[in-house]
Amino acid sequence: MNSIIRCICRLLLLTLFSASYGQNPVPYSGKVSVDGVNFSGSAQFSFELIDANQTVHWQNGLDTNGTISVPVQNGRYLVLLGGQGMTALPASLFLDHDKLFLRVHVDLKDGQGLRHLGPDQRITSAPHALSADLARKALVAEEAKIASQVVDGSITRKKLSRSILTDLNRTVTKSMLGRDVLADLNRTVSSEMLSRSLKQ
Repeated sequence: MNSIIRCICRLLLLTLFSASYGQNPVPYSGKVSVDGVNFSGSAQFSFELIDANQTVHWQNGLDTNGTISVPVQNGRYLVLLGGQGMTALPASLFLDHDKLFLRVHVDLKDGQGLRHLGPDQRITSAPHALSADLARKALVAEEAKIASQVVDGSITRKKLSRSILTDLNRTVTKSMLGRDVLADLNRTVSSEMLSRSLKQ
């Protein structure tokens, strides 16, 4: 007898990236029902992230038959994609692929083997937005690393561009000075101020 197996699922959110720029596991919840009845018990699941051409970019195991045991209660289950003994999510997965789908298969241990829980779920913009933020932070960190490697005195006048040299050598006029600087320059210097500065 062929049962109708149904999946209602959703991607919860993408957690923060680790300091090594790898991705932490992604929480994912789903629901399984057979012939309209919510399934309860332990089931074997497999998960894949695919693109629109059905190319697999990540799978939970080392091969397509790799599964993990997941408890299901009243049809509902929760897993951590890239966690729970699964292969880790590649650090640049959501940066490299802007349109990914989650494909889920399940074996309910009823003799029918792995079955596709359709439809495949489109990954929303949240992981992609966080991946863009990761890229920006990685770039800032790389620039800071390069800047910290510049030793004192290593940048000479010869290494400066012509426009920077022109800017450094320009004449500073009174109109370029701020009001506070002008007020300080125009103040009256008293003999008391002079004697104090001579004592220092």
